[in-house]
Formats: sequence, structure tokens, C-alpha cells
Amino acid sequence: MKLREQDLQQQGLSKSGRRDFLLGLVRISALGGIVIAGYVIKKQRTSGSEPDRCPNGHLCRNCAIVGKCNLPAALSAKRDAERI
Repeated sequence: MKLREQDLQQQGLSKSGRRDFLLGLVRISALGGIVIAGYVIKKQRTSGSEPDRCPNGHLCRNCAIVGKCNLPAALSAKRDAERI
């Protein structure tokens, strides 16, 4: 057993070196998992609303959801409708 430890020490390896390496690997993996989870959560929150998409091709006069829409064309159409 001592012979094996001496061989490892001569090569620059030790049990604590391997342990530190594995702990570092676990830490980096955990950090990567947190980053990926954050990206997925952010992606889910932003893809649900999609404020830049118009389902009616920016034809606001005949649109059923113009009252709820906050796109610039819809806001302009609401102002125009109030003037009439």
C-alpha cells in the first residue's frame, strides 16, 4: 500500500489530489446545471407572452383582440377609434 502511495506521489498524484479534482468536477457540473436551468426558465417566461407577434397581420380594425393588444399599431388604432 505504501509503495502505491509513493508511486502516486512521484507522479504528482495523490488521494487528496484526485479528491480535489473530483470535487472540482462536481462543482463545475453543478454550476453548469444551474446556468442551464436559469436559461430554460428565462426562455419559458419570455416565450409565453411573445409581445412582438401579431396574429392578425397588423390589421387592427377588424381584430378581435385589439382591446388587449399593446403593439404600436393597435395603440394607434385605439386612439383613432376614440376620436371617431
